[in-house]
Amino acid sequence: MTDVNYDGSFVGRSKVVEKRSEELLQRVDEQIADINSQLKAEKTKVSVARKGTSLILKATLPLKPGDKGVRSKKQYQISLGIPANLNGCQTAKEEARILGTLIARHSFKWDDKYLGQKSQQKITFQYVYDNFENKYYEFNPKTFKSQSTVYKHLQQIRLYFDLKKTVSANYIETVIKAITSDAVKREVIGTSGVICKLFNIEGNFSHLRPRNYKPKQRNIPTDKDIVLGWEKFTDYAEDDNTRGMWKLYRLIYSIIAVYGLRPKEVLVKPDVDWFLSTENIDNTWRVNELCKTGAREVIPFVPQWVEQFKLKDEEDLMLLKERTRDLTFLQIKALNSMNTRHWLKMDIGFAPYDLRHACAIRAHLNGIPVKLAAQNLGHGVSMHTQTYQQWLSLEQRKTGFDAAFDKMTEVDMLRKENAELKLEIEQLRVELQRMKLMNKF
Repeated sequence: MTDVNYDGSFVGRSKVVEKRSEELLQRVDEQIADINSQLKAEKTKVSVARKGTSLILKATLPLKPGDKGVRSKKQYQISLGIPANLNGCQTAKEEARILGTLIARHSFKWDDKYLGQKSQQKITFQYVYDNFENKYYEFNPKTFKSQSTVYKHLQQIRLYFDLKKTVSANYIETVIKAITSDAVKREVIGTSGVICKLFNIEGNFSHLRPRNYKPKQRNIPTDKDIVLGWEKFTDYAEDDNTRGMWKLYRLIYSIIAVYGLRPKEVLVKPDVDWFLSTENIDNTWRVNELCKTGAREVIPFVPQWVEQFKLKDEEDLMLLKERTRDLTFLQIKALNSMNTRHWLKMDIGFAPYDLRHACAIRAHLNGIPVKLAAQNLGHGVSMHTQTYQQWLSLEQRKTGFDAAFDKMTEVDMLRKENAELKLEIEQLRVELQRMKLMNKF
């Protein structure tokens, strides 16, 4: 059972995934031990072993063509491209029995299957593109997140590699070096690493990763900009030809602005029933477990906007619920793209993700502890401090400084008042003593 401390962040989610992978491999190792016990009991002279994320067969066989040795036989490790998962264990057991039968009958021959020549054959990027998805899901569960990952990798393959070319480390390195955008280069390096891992290709491109990478400058809106942007939806409705879809786009805008959600987190199985529930007295929004960093309950960063932006409008929320019902990954991606295009058409002036960044900055300026703000946004503390706070504009920094100075001024005033009160108390005490002395005489 996974017992990793998951804080709702991407890093936290990654730790959970990593822990689950370790647990799966542990179960595979246990299964391998059982299989080898069965093979031994059957007197099959072949065993199964795990090598990284693949399963191999081990057996003493006649010398491979080209090998030399004092003896006529030698122990070999045979790779048949079997993934190290529970289904792969059953395949490996069957292959071990087949090989064991050949050995027992003295009919084993080094053919293409056992020489591994199929896996060593040169493959093209077209082959990689056509088989990438199936290969990827041999080692990863199929979720909304993994579907998004596969989609991005396939995009990189199609856009940056010549599908007719043979896959090789040299060609991949040439492609990476020719890319001028640091952001794109980072993505292609990541995709290249996955290709090499899935298709057993030697290659490491980490040395090509840009060292001084800086993300593209963002236009982070102020609260005033966000309110004005919201009002544009109503103005635009008069000329709208999207059959009322502007209400859905406005609702998505409002939810991101208030809760700082990732755009897709609004569209993946939104829990409208909870949001409208009378039990939801804090107006929290529940993010579905299928999203990037799993399930979390989000507190509004600007509570007054819940009412101002009409977030509790039941008709709009039911439209969101209906439009997102049973959507596939690609349908969610398409709806998200339509929403972004609508914003551009209305000349909002900033992108959906800029609203999320605005929440991170607002939390910082309002003095919300970093860990709490990061958990609310569904990312790690390092992401919050290193990535989001770099978008603090000069005006926002001035606001932060002014707020700090105001607090300092308030403290100074309280200290002064405290000193004056102490002096007044001392004067009253002296006066009281004087009155007591006078009464004695």
